[in-house]
Amino acid sequence: MKVFRMTLVISLLFGAFSGLLSEEKKSGGKKEWAPYTFKGTEEFHYKLSLKDSEGTREGSYIIKISPAEKDQFTLTIKGNLGENKFESTFTSDKESIYPTLMAQMMFNPAGAPLLVTLFAPWWGMYFVGKSWKVGNGWSFTDEDGKEVSFKVEDTCEYAGQKGYKTVMREDKEERFVACISPDIALPLYIRVQEEEGNLYTLELTEYKE
Repeated sequence: MKVFRMTLVISLLFGAFSGLLSEEKKSGGKKEWAPYTFKGTEEFHYKLSLKDSEGTREGSYIIKISPAEKDQFTLTIKGNLGENKFESTFTSDKESIYPTLMAQMMFNPAGAPLLVTLFAPWWGMYFVGKSWKVGNGWSFTDEDGKEVSFKVEDTCEYAGQKGYKTVMREDKEERFVACISPDIALPLYIRVQEEEGNLYTLELTEYKE
């Protein structure tokens, strides 16, 4: 599925729409999720497992958000993937957080798995505006003629935070599993199986506000 082939063009296009994610929507009793709408005081701890042609590699990430001047946030991200490490701190207004995050990770070997998991462009493309209730689902046919379906199959819990388990299938083959809490700006759990065979598993291990 082409959506999993992370390209600069797709990332920049999604960055242009990041302003649409600036508010959490609640209407008619339907609660929606808006990724990257941070409160400004959160701290996320994740562990990562990546299986690819090089074998299995483990990693970990800490993302800390703190308030800055006016409507800005300061984000500190540090992590490692095997022996590769990185750390980055930047300040951004709310509407520019997503494209700035993408730029920080784009050419960083240790940060690259976040482009396929936490900061992938398809969060906004396929998840914004959806109602989070077990049994709900949505589907479409992609540019290759494949049937892509999403379904909220169950509830889930990671690091003491409750969410909804959503599964994405491509021609009935499971490609993606996520745990989403509408109250938290980042997913609690992600498992991505790429066509090339790479398997990414990212799990929230600690969350603070």
